[in-house]
Amino acid sequence: MITAIDKMSPIIKLSLITNVREKGQDLINELVKQYNIDGIKDEGLVSQKTLSFIDQRLVPIGENLTIGSR
Repeated sequence: MITAIDKMSPIIKLSLITNVREKGQDLINELVKQYNIDGIKDEGLVSQKTLSFIDQRLVPIGENLTIGSR
């Protein structure tokens, strides 16, 4: 079961009913691990896109500065 701690909170509570407690814990731990891995990948993708955007903007600025200094 997934429940929100509070309506405005980014924190959730995960629970699982199972006959084997350790398997339930392992499953929830793996879900959290994969969620964190996906979050890190998303952050990396955003960083790459931001860097690419900045690079694309800097090239014309550098060209304009070179032309203006002639």
